[in-house]
This record gives sequence, structure tokens and C-alpha cells, in this order.
Amino acid sequence: MIDVWDIDTFDTELRSYLEQQSELIRNFWAESRRLFEEREKQTVRGFHEQNVFGPPHSALRDDITVMMGKRTIRAWHYTRLTDGEAAGIQANGMLPMSLDLIRRRLDVMVEAGELTSTVADNLFAASPYHEQIEGNRNDKIWLSSQPFEMDDSMVTGLVTGWGGESLNFVHQEGPIAALLASIGRPRVIEFALPLRITTRIDSAAKDVVDAYSFALGCEGAWGGGSDIVAVESILPEWIVAIHSPGEAHFESFGRGYPARWNSNRD
Repeated sequence: MIDVWDIDTFDTELRSYLEQQSELIRNFWAESRRLFEEREKQTVRGFHEQNVFGPPHSALRDDITVMMGKRTIRAWHYTRLTDGEAAGIQANGMLPMSLDLIRRRLDVMVEAGELTSTVADNLFAASPYHEQIEGNRNDKIWLSSQPFEMDDSMVTGLVTGWGGESLNFVHQEGPIAALLASIGRPRVIEFALPLRITTRIDSAAKDVVDAYSFALGCEGAWGGGSDIVAVESILPEWIVAIHSPGEAHFESFGRGYPARWNSNRD
């Protein structure tokens, strides 16, 4: 399992290829910096000079994309689940989100007495999954290839109210928001994710190249992570852990877990 932000987890083949390309990587970032400084000096904006190392650097990323398609990375999903839901995912894996799955989850909450049927119907009718831009959510599982601190604004909306983006994003305040916040507990699901079931292999490849560039000391390289989208069910054997409040790593995400993660990369 590769952490895309940690070159110490890169396998020998991947690391060796990047080492062979280290001069190109340094040249690309040095030229990017030079071009940026030149643009900043301009008083009249014109056409931007292109980085001469851009095409071979793009080819390098294409090669890494092919290599990463056969690899597994660590990924994270921030959500809010009941104990029963967490146990079900641990045992059976995780399905891509869909309107049918949203309806079934709501029906379970009605049966458990957590929601009335009227509230469940209203939540379903208001779900943003009915109106999506180019189907950007349906039949997908959105994950991150970097860990976030639990109070990071990128994830607080996902863990504060039950239902995640499929339900709670249109209920950020008021009695419905309070009701959703009373269901379940925040969870972070940690996966060993085969990139072959995703649509973002190129994003993982960019992360890997950027992480190596950052390790080389290239100014401007980030070396963090990005969104990863799974378009198939995640099997239970790919679930590393489901972290919950009170457990060892839950409060230390981004602050010591994983151990080598450094969120202050600048």
C-alpha cells in the first residue's frame, strides 16, 4: 500500500523510475519558478512563455499514471455512521452512493425509530442526488488520498450530520440539521484502495510525482494528496479500519496519524 505523499512507501520500481527522472523534475520546477518571477516583473500582460520542460514532464506523469494503475494506495472516507452501519461496512464492504441506496438507508433509520417516515421522505426529496451536474456523485465513492484533521473545514460538514453529501449538505442549520447530528458518530474509514477501480489514477500519479519533487526540495511542489473517486464497490478486505471517537488514532488524524504525514508542507 502506497501513501502518495510519502516516498518511503513507494516500491522499488516506482522509486527507481522517479530517481532516473530527477534531473528533469528539478529542471521543470526551476523553470516554472523562473517563468513565474518573469511574469511578476511584467507591467503589461502578454502571452505566457511556455515551460520547455513541460512536455517531457507531462510524459513522465503519463508513465507514472500507467504504473499507478496497477498499484494500491491508502485512501480515506470521512462520514457519520451508526454502529450498525459501521459494522455492516466492515463486514460487507462499501457500495457507491445512489438514490436507491439513499432510500434504503433512510428506511433503515425509520425502522430504527431515528426518523419518522415523513422526515425521511422529505430528506429523500431534498437530496442533491436528484439534480447532479454531469452525474458527479451518483454511483461513486469519493475519498481522499491524504488525511485531514478532524476539525478541518474540508471534512467537518461530512462528519457533523448523518447522511453526508447525499442528505445533510442541504440541512446545515435548523431542527433537521440538529436531528441528523444526533444520529450516529463521526467515522473515518481507511482503505487500501486498488486504483484500478477509480477514475482518478492520474490524480494519484500527480500526487506521487509532486511528493517526489517535494522531497527533492523543488520549490512549488506540494506533495500532498487529492480526491480519488471509486466507481465500483469497495470490498471488505480493502478496509484497513473504521476509526471512531475514543479510539487510538481518531483524534490524531493529521496530527500524528499516519506517523509520517506532514500537513505543513510549504
